[in-house]
Amino acid sequence: MRHLHRAAALALTVCMLFAFASCGKTQDSLHARFAVLYQTDLLKTYLQDPQTYADQIAGYALEDFAQTFADADAFRLYSVEVTLQNTNDYAVDILNLQMPADKQGTDGVYFSTYSANGIVGLPAGFTGEQSVFFQAIAASSLSMQDVLKTLGKMGVECVFADAAANAEDEAPQIDPSALHVSSILYEG
Repeated sequence: MRHLHRAAALALTVCMLFAFASCGKTQDSLHARFAVLYQTDLLKTYLQDPQTYADQIAGYALEDFAQTFADADAFRLYSVEVTLQNTNDYAVDILNLQMPADKQGTDGVYFSTYSANGIVGLPAGFTGEQSVFFQAIAASSLSMQDVLKTLGKMGVECVFADAAANAEDEAPQIDPSALHVSSILYEG
């Protein structure tokens, strides 16, 4: 019985070491932070021609985009620069940015979480910094800094994969164990 307890304890220790090792890899695989906003005048264009901009509108995951922004002058649309940094020596592919649906509109800020063409792939072996751009719509009364700070509090996350674990064919099946998530921060 004593040997059984020792074997179980040893097995548990080994499992914990593997878990900690994999956590260490995922925690520092990628750093993502909001960097800059660029104001655009596309919101009214989206509202005037919703069919052409269906992908962009779908990215906000709102039941009624037109109703939410019926008073377009009360909002501003921004391109949001997200700086990604991979500090490791293995490949990372960015799959998407996502945010819990119930956070949409927090403090007057709406973040575009996805669209049909919103998936971003980084080169295999990416180990430096690269910027990607998504969109946010915010109440016009908010300053740009307020918008960035709010985005940093909204729970937006970057989903990415260790590209070294993916097949190199045209449509690789991504192993779920290769997927990682990193929260995006605002450093002001």
